[in-house]
Amino acid sequence: MKAALQFGPWTPDLTVSSVERVINMLPAPDGWQPFPHPSRTSTVGFSGTPTLLAAIRSASGIDYTFAAKDTAIYRATGTGWTALTGDDVQAVTPWQVVPYGDAAYFANGRDPICKVDLNSPGEVAALDTPDKLGARYLAQVADVIMGAWMVDNLGGNQYPYRTQWTGVGRPERWDISTTIQSDRQDHTDIGELRGLTGGEWCLIHGSNGMIRGDYVGPPAIFEFRTLETDIGMEYPGSHAASSGRAFWWSKAGFRVSAGGPSQAIGFGAVDDFFRANLRTEFASRISSMILPERNLYLLAFPGATGFDGTLTDILAYDWLLQRWGYGRFSHQILGRGRTADRFTDDPEIGDLLTDDVEGNTDDGASDATFPAAMVNGALCRLTPLTTTLAEIETGESQFGGGQRARVVRAWPQVEPSPQSLRLKVITREKITDVAVQNSPSLLPEPDTGSIGCDDAGVIHRFYLAWQGRWTRARGLNIDFNLQGGR
Repeated sequence: MKAALQFGPWTPDLTVSSVERVINMLPAPDGWQPFPHPSRTSTVGFSGTPTLLAAIRSASGIDYTFAAKDTAIYRATGTGWTALTGDDVQAVTPWQVVPYGDAAYFANGRDPICKVDLNSPGEVAALDTPDKLGARYLAQVADVIMGAWMVDNLGGNQYPYRTQWTGVGRPERWDISTTIQSDRQDHTDIGELRGLTGGEWCLIHGSNGMIRGDYVGPPAIFEFRTLETDIGMEYPGSHAASSGRAFWWSKAGFRVSAGGPSQAIGFGAVDDFFRANLRTEFASRISSMILPERNLYLLAFPGATGFDGTLTDILAYDWLLQRWGYGRFSHQILGRGRTADRFTDDPEIGDLLTDDVEGNTDDGASDATFPAAMVNGALCRLTPLTTTLAEIETGESQFGGGQRARVVRAWPQVEPSPQSLRLKVITREKITDVAVQNSPSLLPEPDTGSIGCDDAGVIHRFYLAWQGRWTRARGLNIDFNLQGGR
């Protein structure tokens, strides 16, 4: 008998599926597509743990990639990373950055909010803020810069329920002034503040709930409406936003909001998968980003098989298909970088492709940026690699009308045909592990390019892996003989 198993949604999406495990694949409308992996673009890294990786374009059109760790901010150059000079810094929370005009403004949960002049980005300088005002979270909202979980006097005073914003069109004026509409507000009904989503309006994320803020002008300046008080944000690193959508992890699971009350997107089983595989002692290392050019929300976390907090596992949510994918690669942080031809001051950083992306004031994405990661301090572009091993698993319950079956031959619906192919057939008696190397075109019949796997036992599980340049994986064809009731 013959059957074609379609590679449908991964089981965590749905309770019934033809795919029960998937690694290094992204959902596609007609199956799966390759998962991006890091490809190095810089050869010189820096020591320490990066907590920021961001691509920024100045108002005058000059592009930069910045990274930061606890004691320094770096700029990507043609020779690697260059540390900015200036005021000493000592971050206590992951860095946040907001570009505004020809400057970039940084916050780190301790120091005064600081500035890098994008026309001469060699120095970082603290702003002259009241009482050395700083913030944990930072975003541009309408024509102001807003901070959340404010601090002053080098973290000596903490205001975990407070937002504060600059004057309209005055990103360096943090003093309270009705004339320029700079002010502050305490929010006590959503718990400690854990993130900001910026844009024309803002979302203020707390540990227990969420507030929306709309700029209305004087005298109120902002109108704040509490949207939720029972669903908050658990891990700030899970928060990423673009084009009016915000994604994050809450104790209730993965959530998304487009400016209103949040919606669940974890489908229960994806939430359970994350809970079961996250090493919670390293939860502060969680990193997330938006790939607007791919309609993807990526969340990287220290997986159960990793060590020392290295990010090893990546969940990917396609918000148009409403499906999840899963990948694995070791790295330090996710973010965005700038392509070589847009590094007008440092054109030698690498020959990189350009993604066609709409600009976004919240995450800085534009047609010159590329999705990136840092590996051992080096800047890497995220792109499908021919060396990446894609893996998928399914079982006998997906064919044979509920009867047990013995599989005779199998061949995948993968286009174009992979360079190497491995099928592991797990029966009740043993494991049969067979492979075809450098396979020719995989035909729609069990001929050249298929895998013979006739076995004395009855099949219990399929494990299929392939490697090489491919664009679509649609299913698995099999020849099998039924073996009676299960």
